[in-house]
Formats: sequence, C-alpha cells, structure tokens
Amino acid sequence: MADITYVDVRVSKTKRIPPTSQESPERVFYSDLSLIHQPGGAAPAAPPVCSFLSRALVVVVVLLLAVVIVLTVFTLRYATQIHFKTKKTNASDADSTCQICPTSSSKFQETDILKDLKTYLCGDMNESICLICPHKWLSFRNRCYFFSEQSESWDFSKKYCLTHRSDLIIIDDQNEIDFIEGKDISKSYFWIGLQYNKSNSEWSWLNGSTLQNGSIPVRTHKPGNDCGSYSSREIYPQDCNYRNKWVCEKEAAQFDERFFGTN
Repeated sequence: MADITYVDVRVSKTKRIPPTSQESPERVFYSDLSLIHQPGGAAPAAPPVCSFLSRALVVVVVLLLAVVIVLTVFTLRYATQIHFKTKKTNASDADSTCQICPTSSSKFQETDILKDLKTYLCGDMNESICLICPHKWLSFRNRCYFFSEQSESWDFSKKYCLTHRSDLIIIDDQNEIDFIEGKDISKSYFWIGLQYNKSNSEWSWLNGSTLQNGSIPVRTHKPGNDCGSYSSREIYPQDCNYRNKWVCEKEAAQFDERFFGTN
C-alpha cells in the first residue's frame, strides 16, 4: 500500500509589488505558500462519530459482564438450595430405615455398632450394670476419681471439682485408703474434702458428716491450718492457701443391658 503524506497549507500575508515602467499598471499580488511536512504520516484526529461509537461499545461490554456475574450468582445459589434439599431428603429417607434409632418402646435394636460400643465401654460386661468414668478419671467400685497433676489452693481445688460435677474426695473406709495408696499422688500431700469447724472444734467433711475419731489418724490442729490434706494414711491440717495437688470424686455413670437393647 502506498504511503500517504499529509501537509499543512499556510498562506502568508500578501505583498504588493510596485509596477515597473515597462509593466502595465495592472495590480499583481503574490502569496507565499509554505508546506509543512508531518512526520510519521499521522492521520488526522478521528471524527466525533467514531469516538462516540467507541464509548458506546465499552458501555455495552461492561453491561454484558454485569449480566454474566448476576446470572452466575443466581445459578450458584440455586444449585446450593437443590443440594441441601436433596441432602435433607436423603436424611429423612435414612431416618425411616434407621436400625439403631430408638423405637416406640424406647429400646435400642441390637446391631453390630451397639455391640462394639458395649465392648468398648464396658468390656465383656458379665454383670448387668456397666459403670463408666470420664476420660483421665479412674474407676473404683461405683465411683470415679480424678488425680490432679498441678498444685493449687484448697478453694481452687474445690471449685475445679465442682465444675466437673464432683467434689473433693471424702474418704469413707479402709478400702478407699488402699485404693489411694496405690497411686503416685499418695507419696505427696493432696487436698481432700475436709475442713476444720471452729464452732465445735471438729473436722467436717463436705457432705456435712463429722470425721470419726480413729478412722484416719489426724495431726494436731494449729490456728490457721483449717483445711485437711492427706498423705501416707494420715490427715495433715494445713493453711488453705497452701498449694497442693487434689483428688476429685463422683458417682460413675451407670448403663444396664436395657440401654444396649439386649433385654
């Protein structure tokens, strides 16, 4: 394709040349014509119509993108609603065929899952009652015991037990003492549920009963040492703010054969 060169035409002011003696008296005017070359062959500015069409095209593209985004959002929302409706329907169908759900007689049907659960929680469960304690609690007879690893005051220890639906241990008999002595904590002092009652000068358990004389040896009480700690088969009066380990005690959860639907 041939190159096109654009030039600007400029006309300068006219100059009047006086006539000579040989020339006719007619007036002759001369003009200077100058050509200015535009480098690069740049085309003249686009007319206003082209600029308007370009802007209109940009607006149309933006509107189309907005429509695509709106349609995508509505499609995703619709697909999500269909998914949850389908899931809910499947769950309802599953409930109608559930084989381990409670029946109208409030009993569980025997299944492999329940058998495994019974074995895991209760072992062989030769007895009719299964006793279960929380994680990190130890079972003895029909009770659960928690032996702390940290040391705190008597009040803190009591509150800790209460938040776990238990209380500081109340030592009932020699069998319970033997159980405690088999644990590492027995080699140190730990808080028990015993306090000194200044009104009657007696030691009282948290359940309101009084410590029986001779049941457990008690060291001499001194003013200010109003909380009971235990160590090596003896009770030691100590300042309640002293930091000791502690033992919590509560009833074990009981499950019989009816829970597993074997009766």
